[in-house]
Amino acid sequence: MNLRFLVLIALGLATIAAKAEDWVVDGTFKVEGLLNGHEMTEAECQPAGNSLWLTVDGRGDCIRYFHAGLDESGPNRLVHIWLHGDRLSPRWSSRVGHGKPSNNEPVAYGDSDPAGLEASAKGIWRTFGVPYIRLSRPGTYGSSGDHKQRRRPREIELMHAAIEALKARYQIEYLALSGHSGGGHLVGALLPRRPDLRCAVIASGNVAPGQRIRLEGWSTDTTGYTDWVDPVLLVDDIPVLVTRPIILLADPRDQLIWFSSQQLYYQHLHQRGHKVVMFAAKAAGPDYHDLSYLGQNVVRWCLERRSDNEILSSTKFLIDIIKPGSKKYSRSRDAPSEVDRD
Repeated sequence: MNLRFLVLIALGLATIAAKAEDWVVDGTFKVEGLLNGHEMTEAECQPAGNSLWLTVDGRGDCIRYFHAGLDESGPNRLVHIWLHGDRLSPRWSSRVGHGKPSNNEPVAYGDSDPAGLEASAKGIWRTFGVPYIRLSRPGTYGSSGDHKQRRRPREIELMHAAIEALKARYQIEYLALSGHSGGGHLVGALLPRRPDLRCAVIASGNVAPGQRIRLEGWSTDTTGYTDWVDPVLLVDDIPVLVTRPIILLADPRDQLIWFSSQQLYYQHLHQRGHKVVMFAAKAAGPDYHDLSYLGQNVVRWCLERRSDNEILSSTKFLIDIIKPGSKKYSRSRDAPSEVDRD
């Protein structure tokens, strides 16, 4: 084999590696990829690491994840999987459902990279002590797909397939599943299919999108689609398990997801005999919506099997246990002082 041939091989391998590295730091890791969506082939997915190639409805997608604290070769008895919230905010020329959504704006989303997201996962694991997987929803944080298609059936199918693939890859026996906002929607949509959960935590969850749409006076979801999956309509399909608490966290002042829509989901769960509790909480941000970090804490307390009252007393950011059917906070969306405890 002559020197010229070896040089050509080396250059070819370097080009392949460079293309793989370009994908690793580009795609939906960038704001442009979030806004426009990003398609991938299976060959492009595999070199990335921490990736799953999944086929749903005859179409493949690459789903990325970032993890810490797991035994790479398995088995892993219990792992916490977290689903982040929506990262796009559509703007409508008039009322939602009239005209077309346009000018999608990123929400809490800047250019990211795998190293930073892995470091974040390690931080969560070290803080809370539970093996942890941060799962990137389609069209976000390195996963292929279009985030504008969220809440539709295929997103739920992809996330279910991703969790099944992760369980097999790491030989996971049980899961804790949590999500914030749009990630909470996914938790609600996945509950009927996950008898392997030891805890489910939904923070500021869009768990009754149909009710939200009615309360807002819209004619469709903010994405413009009408085939959203509605977790409140799936409650009858959730297996009743005494070993799996379901915990909801909601700020009555939430300006994005109505407290009453979250309470509706809670009441449906309670009526069907589930082990469920809803806490009124104090959220961060001007919209009184961000309960992400608190949700991570509550997962740990749930897995420690703390009682509802013990969880309530564990932090000043939980202010009350909501009783089923309670109207105590029914008007507090416009009255922030009503939920100030200290």
